[in-house]
Amino acid sequence: MKRLSTLWIGLGAVAIGFSLLSYLLTVIFGPFLEKSWTWGNLAVGLVLLAIGLSTNRELLGVLLHSEGARRVGKSGGNSLLATLLGIAILAGLGFLLTQHSLRFDWSETGQNTLAQQSVELLHSLNEEVEIVAFFPNADPPRAMRSLLGRYERENKKIKLVFADPNQRPDLIQRYSIPLHLIGGGGLVHVAMGDRSENIPHLVDVELPDPADLRVELSEHLLTNAILRVTKVEQRVVYFLEGHGERSIEGEVGSVPEGYLAAGEALREAGVRTERLLLLSTGRIPADADLLVIAGPQRSLSGDAVAAIERYVRAGGALLLMLEPQVVSGLEEMLLTWGVRVGNDMVIDQKQGVSTQAATPLVSLYGDHPITRDLNEPTVFHVARSVILASNENTVDFVEIVFSSEDSWAEKNLEAFFVRGELLKDDQDLLGPIPMAVAGILKNAAQEGEVPDEEIDPSANASAYIVVFGDADFAGNQLLNLVKNRDLFLNAVHWLTEGDESIAIRAPYTRASRFRPTAAQMDLIRILTLFVLPEAIALLGVWVRWHRRTRHG
Repeated sequence: MKRLSTLWIGLGAVAIGFSLLSYLLTVIFGPFLEKSWTWGNLAVGLVLLAIGLSTNRELLGVLLHSEGARRVGKSGGNSLLATLLGIAILAGLGFLLTQHSLRFDWSETGQNTLAQQSVELLHSLNEEVEIVAFFPNADPPRAMRSLLGRYERENKKIKLVFADPNQRPDLIQRYSIPLHLIGGGGLVHVAMGDRSENIPHLVDVELPDPADLRVELSEHLLTNAILRVTKVEQRVVYFLEGHGERSIEGEVGSVPEGYLAAGEALREAGVRTERLLLLSTGRIPADADLLVIAGPQRSLSGDAVAAIERYVRAGGALLLMLEPQVVSGLEEMLLTWGVRVGNDMVIDQKQGVSTQAATPLVSLYGDHPITRDLNEPTVFHVARSVILASNENTVDFVEIVFSSEDSWAEKNLEAFFVRGELLKDDQDLLGPIPMAVAGILKNAAQEGEVPDEEIDPSANASAYIVVFGDADFAGNQLLNLVKNRDLFLNAVHWLTEGDESIAIRAPYTRASRFRPTAAQMDLIRILTLFVLPEAIALLGVWVRWHRRTRHG
């Protein structure tokens, strides 16, 4: 029994040590695991320590009455005082960290940091925004709690509340929240004044080729909700139809090249989308903040072009996305503004996606608010060149997207599309090839020759214009690849709001094969941080005791 006593004492010390460690980590970083683990370890450790001392009374007597014990007791008192002081310092640091947190994000993509767009929006808040997270037991998933905490720390005008819907029916009634929304696993309510948004707990979204993507209850949803409740005026974007353009609704919009996902992305960002058939209206509605013409397959009529030009001359915003091999009828109007759309197709045999030379991977951007924060590539498919011609109107225009230096603009389209041949020759334009331009057409009312009694030629209206040589990059199949979504939304928001606002984008990431639940993540954390280290320590105590008893 005397020999076993040292084993009990060693095992008890390990258990007590891990109970104190788990308690300190909980104080500093928040709850790591159930309190029963901490108190259970402490109880087991004290019991083992008591058993060890009680089974070896000689050792206990020596420890208490020997001269060495008195010296140890004297120095032990100092050690105890130092230990208590150390614990007090750690506890104080833990308290300070809970009051004044200092955080670092070491992830490569900044996954644990709010995007610059979110930060700018939060800093611009002049009124209090209330965020109420309704989750069972007022305990949202750890990732959700962490995300909401970032918003609260960024600006004290964010008032964050965690509520159990079963315990706070008063809040459910106050905010008129449908119960079926909360029943889906949780809900976040964002409100400012009499405007509010409900964000249900999001689940995995399975998307078609070329990638299976995952959307989490994420920053872009929360930031866009704040943007909507704090923004009084809603922007309206019209998508032109009637000439084979990409559709934002219905079956036509859901095909791979359709714009169903693009329309949904705009609506998530607080933009109202409408369809426009110029053949029936004859004019662009007065409430249009932006007109989008996405990949027309047939030439626009003279009346339609005239209506678009009147709209631009009145200071309207225009987003054009023109495909190769299509004469849209807008080329002459663009040329008067100093923008030349090439009758060609960009070819890149070295940086083509999946070895497809007509699907260039783009990583060169011009200095413009639309592309300034793009730090990853975008993907285009069957794109044509868009170049600034020498024209006084293009002083405020910038070429914003370029193919690589190894690319070229193939002019012999018949050889490529009919015979599948690529023959780079002296007639072709060598890379980098501009594939998009953006700029401001100042004094737009004074340009053009279209008479209109509603346009004042002396007015100083400025028109915002963006022209892409491709429409596929914003289609359903490519929108959520790399930074395509960012590029499209940034263009729309710059056109509708100038430099004041750029879109808050959805952080789509490729899903992992293993998708653990919150309970599984807790189990992994407990096993790796506590159970396995403590088991190793206990095994070490036993091995040391076994060796000592075997040798003597």
